[in-house]
Amino acid sequence: MEPTGARSSVRPASLVVGAAAAVSRLLGFARDVGLAILFGAGPVGDALLIALRLPNMARRVLGEGGLHTAFVPMMLGQQAREGEQAAGQFAGQIVMFLVLLFGLLAVFVQVLALPLVLLLGAPSQTAEIASQALVLAFPMVAGSGLAAVASAILSIQHRFALAAWSGVMVNIVLVLALVWLKIHPLEPDVAAIWLAGLSGGSGLVQGIVLMLVVQTSPHSPRWTKPRWTPALTRFITLCGPGMVIAAGSQLAFLILISQSGQHSGLVSQLYFADRVTQLPFGFIAAILAVVVLPAISRDAQAADQTAFRWGMDHAMLLSLVLALPASSGLILLADPISHVLFEHGAFDHHAQQATHEALAGFALALPALAVGRVCAHGFFAHGRIKEPLLATLAGLASVLTICLLLQHAGQQDARSFALALSAGAGIEMLVGLGFFAVRLGWRPERAMLRDLLLALVATIFMLAGIMIISSIIDPFLTDQPSFGFDILSLMAKCLGGCGIYGVCALGFGLLGRPMKAQR
Repeated sequence: MEPTGARSSVRPASLVVGAAAAVSRLLGFARDVGLAILFGAGPVGDALLIALRLPNMARRVLGEGGLHTAFVPMMLGQQAREGEQAAGQFAGQIVMFLVLLFGLLAVFVQVLALPLVLLLGAPSQTAEIASQALVLAFPMVAGSGLAAVASAILSIQHRFALAAWSGVMVNIVLVLALVWLKIHPLEPDVAAIWLAGLSGGSGLVQGIVLMLVVQTSPHSPRWTKPRWTPALTRFITLCGPGMVIAAGSQLAFLILISQSGQHSGLVSQLYFADRVTQLPFGFIAAILAVVVLPAISRDAQAADQTAFRWGMDHAMLLSLVLALPASSGLILLADPISHVLFEHGAFDHHAQQATHEALAGFALALPALAVGRVCAHGFFAHGRIKEPLLATLAGLASVLTICLLLQHAGQQDARSFALALSAGAGIEMLVGLGFFAVRLGWRPERAMLRDLLLALVATIFMLAGIMIISSIIDPFLTDQPSFGFDILSLMAKCLGGCGIYGVCALGFGLLGRPMKAQR
């Protein structure tokens, strides 16, 4: 029988959160396509992307569980030991702490914006634009922090939809702004500043609205004057390293662009390739943080190791069932994807070719990133932070070392940088799995290994199907080159591949039944 700790609501909740994450990322694609059309892979585009990198990284990390890792287990513990009132007081303390922290950070960014963007690799001729854009976009960070606390509280109550879909509205606003700029063009530097301000404002509004919604819930924060408490100390101790862990892939990307900022266009090429791979990874990370982490945290709080291990096996399999086909499909279709999405306007064919090579390199990291995130959540559920932090630092050190070696060899191109990030993700995964097996005694169930093998077989069938579809369609495209045909061809390959994988997954039982404990 399925362990008692398994939650029957995990699958429908995963669909709600996953659907919202997918729609949000698709709208993010539309936003990035608009940025590519407006700015291309040039100095103003690089300046805007560098300015948005820190706020966007904070938004993604917080939205994909960077704050959940400490907040959810601690609030559940407070609720179990001391009741609802103590849990509400704890939530209020965290909100007040974040408000004060973001206020101080805003002052810091205002004063040191120019050195920050230069450190991040902004071209010297557009560093002033980048610094102004960073200041205007920074309110997004405060909004993301408030939204993350609200989302964590709502997830504890099994209310997933509102928090998940609020991010969709932010991206809709930005996409509409890009459409307006396409119809009513502005000077590139003016458009960059305008978009940065709109990004910051819309992100802040999202956080405020979600906090107002949470005030109507049973777990609403209880407002008290700011004071330092043991619970706040514990939260900071867990959350600081937890944020580093959740931001691991984004910090690795910062290492890449810090090494590539002086190569015109390289930042944009890496950025757009990374944004494509963030679609499936953001989908997986959101499900793990918003749905899986609360469930396994309850099992860990109850010391139900059977249920906890079942939950971890289920999470591991779920992440790989999603990551394996996504990684393989992106590698196989990197060229047509980058062509259809980005080769427009100022984004020329040379930039598209470099972007497709980076996309294939980044896609290799997806399974490793997914498994590493699952291992980290297993430690978070037990209130342990040291092991996943060491795994993340090992991955980042590997990326930095490889980048320095590439710089010494004079091989600083998009594909090499992308492969460096994937290598770092692989090392982080191996270290994390080693810690997970030694410190928590995890061993995969036979059922999990069997289903993983079936997922690999389904992925192979998917790739074979895509290649067959390509062999049928591509000769017609050679005779009649057309961008419209390119879009239809890509859609046929993607939908055909997804359909084949879905049929195989259903046929193998990967999506229709829970794993059974077989120890």
